[in-house]
Amino acid sequence: MVSVNSDNRLADILLEIKRHLRVCQGCAGAVKVRDRTMLCDHTLGLILTAVVQYDTVLKRRIRAKNRGGPVVYACPDMSAHGKSYALTAEPLQVTGVQEGLF
Repeated sequence: MVSVNSDNRLADILLEIKRHLRVCQGCAGAVKVRDRTMLCDHTLGLILTAVVQYDTVLKRRIRAKNRGGPVVYACPDMSAHGKSYALTAEPLQVTGVQEGLF
């Protein structure tokens, strides 16, 4: 079972795809002309990994919603940050509460 407080792998992969598209001339050209057949194997692998990670995030979100209690999101209003945050935000397991800042 994957810990709810794991790293946000989906967001990391999305950033890696964006960075790669900036430096890989073949992929940059593919994006410009919107031809997926021009994408390199590395980009295709990242895209497939992102799909798998998105499914993992959805499973965690369903578990968080069903379980309730100490499972929360960093921001209570996920829609306030746009669709990308709402799609990639991962639930967190609260392990302690601090009453004051200092």
